Amino acid sequence: MARLYYRGMAATNGKPKIGRSARLLGVRPGLDIDVSHMLQGWLDAQGYLYLEAERNDSGVEVEVAIRHTKGMSTSLSIEGLPPFRKPKAFGGTGRDPLWQIDSKHINGDLEAIQDSATHVSIMPRVTMLLERYEEALAKTQNYWQKVIDDGVGI
Repeated sequence: MARLYYRGMAATNGKPKIGRSARLLGVRPGLDIDVSHMLQGWLDAQGYLYLEAERNDSGVEVEVAIRHTKGMSTSLSIEGLPPFRKPKAFGGTGRDPLWQIDSKHINGDLEAIQDSATHVSIMPRVTMLLERYEEALAKTQNYWQKVIDDGVGI
């Protein structure tokens, strides 16, 4: 069953702005997503972590997004957003527009994990190059729809 995920984000050209900020479509490495430095020989050609027996200690160090318990924050409802992430039109103090995405667009390298009654983290499906994870988040940009306050209330 499809679900909607909500997030307050700055806009550019009518779409969520991509970048490394809590206010953008993306994550802050080390805060929103655990990152480690690994040798390139630990990853396959697509940027996914090899099984331990297949790793070799060669290549340069690269940044890797660790599949754990963190990711880009979203909410299952507008009411579930913290006030500072919710626009004034929806009863919050946030200055950015409110966006929603259908869960069917969180696929491929991404996985949505509900980690509380109201919160969903959009995580890497597996441990992978940080760049690959960030690109996967950026590729969702066209699927986010701006939520319009119709004045009826929530």
